[in-house]
Amino acid sequence: MNLKQIQALSDKELNIKVAELLGWKSAMLNVGVHHEKVLCWRSPTSMWMTEGDGSYGMPNYCNDLNAMHDAEKAAFDWNTFGSYCGELDVVDENHGITATARQRAEAFVLTMKETT
Repeated sequence: MNLKQIQALSDKELNIKVAELLGWKSAMLNVGVHHEKVLCWRSPTSMWMTEGDGSYGMPNYCNDLNAMHDAEKAAFDWNTFGSYCGELDVVDENHGITATARQRAEAFVLTMKETT
């Protein structure tokens, strides 16, 4: 994906892209007493969580700087962090200093597609 394609994604689509790059998995599971099929997400280190269930759902990377900070820490080492900073320069005219969570998510996807 290029930057224009990534910027065209909705917040939900971009959140999913970031989560998948971090190893989150999705599946339709039967939940509740009526066994309704619900899209659920599982982080690499936890149990299944239903989509959109407040604090128990997939992080909102596009709107939460703390979630993006956690993603950055989980994904980048000294070898890949330089590439990420380069992509932040592309999405934020202040070299990433004032980058929004959405811009950080865009740079994250651009960097991860280069390094994976």
